[in-house]
Amino acid sequence: MSAEPFRLWTTFLWKTGEMMLASGQVIGYRTNPNLAVRGLSSSRNRRELALMGSEKVAAATESSQAMATSWMRLNQELGAMAVRQMFAGCTAMMSIAASRTPQQAADRQSRFAQDTLNRSAVAAAQLSGSAARGAQRTLKPIHSRATGNARRLAKR
Repeated sequence: MSAEPFRLWTTFLWKTGEMMLASGQVIGYRTNPNLAVRGLSSSRNRRELALMGSEKVAAATESSQAMATSWMRLNQELGAMAVRQMFAGCTAMMSIAASRTPQQAADRQSRFAQDTLNRSAVAAAQLSGSAARGAQRTLKPIHSRATGNARRLAKR
């Protein structure tokens, strides 16, 4: 079985941690008491607040679109996987039914059970990988804005 789903979920968790750290830095900058003293009188502060609002809306929109697209892909994968599993099961059952001897039927039934377990493990790994890729696509707009803002505001 492939380690790909594990790698994908680990990457997603790493990116989530980066985003949370960057968000904390950005929040710290934007809620700095020195900024509150100057208030909205500074044009730089007004621009920062306007940017903050528009970025949040844009990131949420992009993230929602990525999530919807990922769910549609996952739904298609599930449907295709179910059809493949059904055909494989039907083929194996027909093979068992067409056995000429009890030993041949037992051998085919054993092979069917092993193949079913193998296909199920592969299907679970594929679904997990697909879900992880979808989660990464959903997180990407928010992550990129948070880390970008943290880098930009750290220069001030």
